[in-house]
Amino acid sequence: MRLISILLICVYLFSCQSADQYLVYYGEAQGTTFSIKYRSSQGENFKPEIDSILALMDHLFSGYISTSLVSELNSSGKGILMDDRFKDLWEKCWELNIKSDGFFDPTLAPLLEVYKKMDKDQFDSSLIFRALESTGMQLFSIIGDSLVKKNVSAKLDFDGVAQGYTVDIIRDFMLNNGISDLLIEIGGEVYAIGKNDKGENWTIGIDKPVAGERKLIAKIRADGMSLATSGNYRKFREIEGKNVGHIMNPKTGFPAYTNVLSVSVISKECYYADAMATALMNLDSEEIRAFDNDNADISVVIVEFINGDTTLYVSPELSNYISY
Repeated sequence: MRLISILLICVYLFSCQSADQYLVYYGEAQGTTFSIKYRSSQGENFKPEIDSILALMDHLFSGYISTSLVSELNSSGKGILMDDRFKDLWEKCWELNIKSDGFFDPTLAPLLEVYKKMDKDQFDSSLIFRALESTGMQLFSIIGDSLVKKNVSAKLDFDGVAQGYTVDIIRDFMLNNGISDLLIEIGGEVYAIGKNDKGENWTIGIDKPVAGERKLIAKIRADGMSLATSGNYRKFREIEGKNVGHIMNPKTGFPAYTNVLSVSVISKECYYADAMATALMNLDSEEIRAFDNDNADISVVIVEFINGDTTLYVSPELSNYISY
């Protein structure tokens, strides 16, 4: 879900400064694009604060920045001293790992590195099994304010949760500053509350999972909701003549193979939707539906491939919020 991450390159627009106007700020951060739109009664310009949040998140969680805190941890044989944000996300990852029965796992960096280096004409399963020995939440522990490694080869990859977490941090900042009509999108992870500039609920589109083109299969009218979508249909590479998706099963070390093309998760917290969308892509449709039924804090939209065509499943509680 990432391009090469950079600290922050921003192209922005603040064109409306009169009362009760909608301001838009957009650009690039966290290896992707972002867009923030909000209603301002006083022409508040939050660009410096938003820039600061985005830069901090990159400094903490970007694996593509050699000086980031997570890169420091990954290159260390022992561990690092954490700040409050890093500790908070790590503890949330533990909760997500337990909640998802291990299918969300931010310790897969050694496994992902093996796949990146693997020759497209040769699939070496022994390398996969060896990398799996360096994965698992149990290979890290908190001692005081430090995150300590129990295996020197263990590494973290927060790509499956950091964008959603950043959305939440920006959301909290904006709400605490009196903004009640707001849309935040970072790399496809979205939070919306209140009304748009037409006086209507914000509409969040869900892509039809077709490689090489952009079409919407559904739209969600969101108010106080976060939405994240995960799928393998656009991001894959070829190994031994097979398309290998970017989502790896943490339990087997191999790509997840199901008839599910994409999963969208709707929840209050964007970090939670972000992580669970990735985790649920390891399950088949019936398993995802069962998880949805057992967890009142999420709703799902599943796109699956059945009998040569795409089929849509929508959580019943979304019936009043979705259009096609």
